[in-house]
Amino acid sequence: MQYIKHLIIVGVAMMAWGGLTSLTSANAATWHQGTPKALRGLYQSTAPQNNSAAGFPPVIEITAKTFSLGVSNNPEQLVKRVKYRKSHGVYYLKGHVEHRGWVKARNVRFGLKKKNHTLVFVHTKQFLYEPGEKFKRTTHVTSY
Repeated sequence: MQYIKHLIIVGVAMMAWGGLTSLTSANAATWHQGTPKALRGLYQSTAPQNNSAAGFPPVIEITAKTFSLGVSNNPEQLVKRVKYRKSHGVYYLKGHVEHRGWVKARNVRFGLKKKNHTLVFVHTKQFLYEPGEKFKRTTHVTSY
């Protein structure tokens, strides 16, 4: 009888432990509203100038609720309704680009990894930049 009670207690404890561990792993895939505080700020591309018509390198500005990308002589690409999740050191963001000028309204998904004061695109879907593009944190935008 003691043996059966012991088995029941151990079984209930194992089921409770399994329930707790599955709850904590589910939080990793949760999409959070807005942008992560760790990424907020102003960033400027570190890529070399690719044509003489470009006045300044591409600039990213991340606020609490928006992600904007400004490229010289082009309309700003403003992503609203931003959501994010973090997995293995990569911030995955998704949102909706507003229609501005020739920039069409669409949904976008992309991944950013922060290394010190630099953002690196690691994954993009329907967005302007390819994986590997780097942007360095700055307080003001400078020309080439």
